[in-house]
Amino acid sequence: MHEPELKGLAFLACGFDFSGGMEGQARRLAERIAEFGVPVTYVTTSPSTKRRPLRERVGELEVVRVPVLAAVDWATSLGILEVTALNAIARRRTKLDGIYSVHYETGAIASRIGESLGLPVVVKLACGGRFGDAQGVLHSLDRARQQAGLQAATRIAAISGEIEREALELLEIAPENVVRVKNGIDLRRFPLRPDPGRPRVLFLGRLGAQKRIDLLLAAAATLRQRVPDLEVVLAGDGPLLGSLRVEVQRRGLGDVVRFVGRQPDVIGLLAEAAVLVLPSDAEGTSNALLEAMASGVPVVATRVGGTSELVTHDVQGLLVAPGDAAALAAALERLLGDPALRARLGSAGRAHIEAHYDLDQVARQHVELFTELKAQHRPDESRLLVLPGSRAEVLRATTKASLRTGRDGVVSTAKLVADQVRRWSQPGGARAGGVAILVRDVDALGGMERQAMALARGLVAIGMPVTLITCTAPGLARLPERSWYEEREGVRLYRVPLVLYESAAAGILYRNRDRWNVIYAVQLMMGAIGARLGQVLDAPVVVKLACGGTWGDMSALQGLAIRDREQVLRGLSAAQLVCISDEIAAEARQMGFRAEHMSRIPNGVDVDAVAAAAPVQPLGDAPTILFAGRLDRQKGVDLLLHAFATFAEELPLARLLLAGSGPQAKELRELAAQLGVAERVAFLGRRDDVWGLLRGCTVCALPSRSEGISNTLLEALAAGAPVVASDISPNREVIGEGCGVLVPSDDVGAFAHALRTLLNRPADRSRLALLGRARVREAFDMPRVVEAHAELFAQLGAGRARPGALGFTRRFVASRGGDVWRLSRRLLP
Repeated sequence: MHEPELKGLAFLACGFDFSGGMEGQARRLAERIAEFGVPVTYVTTSPSTKRRPLRERVGELEVVRVPVLAAVDWATSLGILEVTALNAIARRRTKLDGIYSVHYETGAIASRIGESLGLPVVVKLACGGRFGDAQGVLHSLDRARQQAGLQAATRIAAISGEIEREALELLEIAPENVVRVKNGIDLRRFPLRPDPGRPRVLFLGRLGAQKRIDLLLAAAATLRQRVPDLEVVLAGDGPLLGSLRVEVQRRGLGDVVRFVGRQPDVIGLLAEAAVLVLPSDAEGTSNALLEAMASGVPVVATRVGGTSELVTHDVQGLLVAPGDAAALAAALERLLGDPALRARLGSAGRAHIEAHYDLDQVARQHVELFTELKAQHRPDESRLLVLPGSRAEVLRATTKASLRTGRDGVVSTAKLVADQVRRWSQPGGARAGGVAILVRDVDALGGMERQAMALARGLVAIGMPVTLITCTAPGLARLPERSWYEEREGVRLYRVPLVLYESAAAGILYRNRDRWNVIYAVQLMMGAIGARLGQVLDAPVVVKLACGGTWGDMSALQGLAIRDREQVLRGLSAAQLVCISDEIAAEARQMGFRAEHMSRIPNGVDVDAVAAAAPVQPLGDAPTILFAGRLDRQKGVDLLLHAFATFAEELPLARLLLAGSGPQAKELRELAAQLGVAERVAFLGRRDDVWGLLRGCTVCALPSRSEGISNTLLEALAAGAPVVASDISPNREVIGEGCGVLVPSDDVGAFAHALRTLLNRPADRSRLALLGRARVREAFDMPRVVEAHAELFAQLGAGRARPGALGFTRRFVASRGGDVWRLSRRLLP
């Protein structure tokens, strides 16, 4: 029987104009299918700031763009995409034979639209492993609806065996509904290039955690002495760009590593590359590998996911174990030093791509798949406009209006978008009993910020929704490196410029009002803002006092002018205070806060998670003293440098590691040079592997002049690191007797003696490690801290009435937000 021809296909994607691998692959596939005579309607999101046409003809493709705001959370953006996509596809229903979703996040949307309109749906899963699509579904707040949507798809297209297994085992897709497809490469765009003859290593891709650029930098540090004129080119951008630049400088690789940003056309970069490297922890079928192999560039990659199917070791490239920087360096050295091997692998790679990954073959495979589904698919016309679930009413109305009028649909879509923002900003539906957390710059990775994120993760783990709103200071400068909104480990996280914080937070909290019952503000500055927001939103407020002593919250309050201090006290008079130490509770009582409005809940630490972290030893096996924290006077790092200098000659192998950043960094470097220990002190900068550093150090030193309950102290004890700390009240509460060494604050001689003694006595270090871990497990284990907060939030939030639009608007307009904001900014350290 002659197979029916396809009338057309609808592609559903996020990012037609973006040059990422997944987006580029989808666009080129759509263009090639269109060249075969199958019309393609490409429905995609587009940042509203780009001001691109909402509808236009791009080559053979009809592109429908859905503008989304960067400041709107992703769940709402997907909702807007769903409404607009249904409108666009419904108007073309008689000219389409299927819907192709190129990402799992749009897969559930495609399934619902396909069921509503009677069209077969294929959803492509493009990445596997720890960062893969299946894990994205399983860790989504909307897991049930996303997984059900994928299970309802006509076919799931997996691009690797790993992804196929995850679809079957993790997502529980029916085996008969899973098919294998490949990514493709347009060989016409990538001519075979000659070997450039110089040792240039190229990385192409997003600078994110999945790609493990840190391993490449470690390998480059090893190779720079072995490979003359080595050059490493990083082509791409992403959230780790800033930290990678810091790491390059820390390793002294400024003359070796070059950042060239995202490149829309990589042919020139490939022409000058001797080797392409891809050290990822997870991959589908990498476009960077396809492009390199098509160009005859030999590759070094990790043996993960689709990479191990695309590349055969020592045939088309060299494969190494993921996470092994030494093996990566060895493979690069071998390839850079052997032109004949490069030529053999490059030629074999090109031949392999020609035989199996040519874009023409891949496009034909997709056309054949949809042709087969068209022949099999017989929609029930009686159910054409019926969609189960909470969105049925709006989707049905959209479809009916579109089919009935055949008009452009701009007015109806605008109304439906407004409904979408109003109704569906919470993925998976709203749940009562949640909390909204206000915390200063959560990306700073300081102790207070890590503690807030740990609490948020713990609350999510016990079923409490968490909305976290953080500020970036002083304004918009850091926002391009990070998204305004993300879902991190189940926490809904918003980043807001400091100058807009109170107004933006009010809007975010109102829009998410069904997700929270209590506002929880971390530190006094956020407490002042939280109190004002509590008045506007008629909500209970909890303020965590995170630091005591000279640099503490009450000292900052005491330092205000009388009028300002009284205003803050009035605002916080109805708030519940969480005091993390006895010292802070006593200071709050002295300032006039009533005992019945105070709760004593300490900071916590996930003992098992810290203890399981892999040790990190930046200087190898040398005995190391580690300080982790903010480099400012409060932390007493100047005292630590003086103490280290007193015994540095006596212990020539010992090194001091300073992990952190802050206003005193330059001054401390100069002090180390003046003391003659600059070569023995490593300034590591801000690190996100603090647990590993604590697990790998010999001694942890915490010479703070004032503290709350030090997050680093808790983590050090959980990591089994013996601790020498200043004898201040909060440290005494944690260490007690026998599980750490306390010395008088600002006593250089006492610190030097304690550090020298522990460095020379391994038995004492082992004893303190055991006692310290037992202490934090007994009194500061994070699950207990989470439960204490959850009980407090449940008690305060019981029966809260959520404000209506009129009440919210009246309170917000009437509030003197500017006064509170100016006041709160004075409280910033």
